[in-house]
Amino acid sequence: MSLIEKTVYKYENERKQYRGLVLKNPEFNDYLKDRVNKRFFDASGSLNLQKLFEDVSQTGFNSDLIKSAFTSDEIPLDWKKNMMKK
Repeated sequence: MSLIEKTVYKYENERKQYRGLVLKNPEFNDYLKDRVNKRFFDASGSLNLQKLFEDVSQTGFNSDLIKSAFTSDEIPLDWKKNMMKK
């Protein structure tokens, strides 16, 4: 019995290939929802990193560049949106 329910996207060329799968395994879905989701959307960790880099501008580095990486308002990809709902 296969654990793969369906393939939702697939890409192949000469050098790389990947595909998005939907699995039939409820334990894996729980793992994604409980462990992966918390780490993937770690808001408190991002705030801690921002604080660590507050003084980076004194080095001559553009601190706005780092801050923008932690505060991006980009719309998540579909698979990220689905993880946020679970």
